[in-house]
Amino acid sequence: MEDKPTVCRLSPLGRSAGMVTGKVTYEYLPPAVDCPACETHVKVKVFDYLSSMVSSAEQQQQEQFHKMLMSYHRAATSKEVDRNRINEIIKHVYNIDALLHEYGLDSQHRPRVEHLVEMVFVASHGNLSVYQQFINGLRRGG
Repeated sequence: MEDKPTVCRLSPLGRSAGMVTGKVTYEYLPPAVDCPACETHVKVKVFDYLSSMVSSAEQQQQEQFHKMLMSYHRAATSKEVDRNRINEIIKHVYNIDALLHEYGLDSQHRPRVEHLVEMVFVASHGNLSVYQQFINGLRRGG
């Protein structure tokens, strides 16, 4: 596929970011046995492989996204907002595809980044109803 999603392009590596630190780490994830793109035995250095998959612009965007979410997290902890609930919301935003999967949806139902950031912003200021509306929408199928 020419326009693979990042998760497919990175395979067999998985990428995750620490919620507090924003530090990005990679780990080996065995590919799905029926994936047609996995029929190669070409050896590539991990650094070269990652450099070809994640552009510096994309990396900067991810770092900015993390900083923004963490600033909302700090704002929430300075107010009388349920800290555990905010942590849960931010965790779901970071792992949006896993949350979608929980409700039987695929990445085509992924909300725009702006919508996710606005949802965290509003929740961090004490209004959790927007997040609940989002979850209710997932329950209805997106």
